[in-house]
Amino acid sequence: EVMVREFKLSTGLNESRIKENWGTVMGTMIAKHTTGISLRKGKLYLNIDSAALKHELNYSKEKIKEIFK
Repeated sequence: EVMVREFKLSTGLNESRIKENWGTVMGTMIAKHTTGISLRKGKLYLNIDSAALKHELNYSKEKIKEIFK
């Protein structure tokens, strides 16, 4: 099951920058379970194939925002 999470981020972010650095910044395990990344109107949308990881990332919204500022 693919879960989609939404994070509000600054509009200056570049989707390709996030995709290029996702595995390095977030770690191999998170990258392995991330099946899609898109940025629309300043919101980061993630497709996650693990309900437990989706839950964990939901709690890490602020950390993720800070990392990709």
